[in-house]
Amino acid sequence: DEVKRFAECSFEPSSKVNTDALQSFQTALKDFEHHFEVFEKGDGDLRWVHTLISNVKSFVLGTYHGLGKKHLQAYFDEFAFRFNRRFWQDQLFSRLAYAVMDSHILGYVDLTR
Repeated sequence: DEVKRFAECSFEPSSKVNTDALQSFQTALKDFEHHFEVFEKGDGDLRWVHTLISNVKSFVLGTYHGLGKKHLQAYFDEFAFRFNRRFWQDQLFSRLAYAVMDSHILGYVDLTR
């Protein structure tokens, strides 16, 4: 199980782990001191985190129909660029034009590394 492998590589045996009540966490973290809390829809604590994760998933699946590890950072960089400018609709074209003029030219070899 991926979660268990991650936990074994990342946590000390004496670690205290706090998660939500996702079943895969409960199973994978049984060897650790594991505290979990069930969050109901609408709980304010992580509402925006869940919204952001949902938006990233929709962006990736809708735009790229999946993604690979090779260009993962570039996909997240593009999402962050769009997310951070979501309220600047009136400045979109001028800021994009400036970003293009200020950027370096990438050849095919650079794009396919």
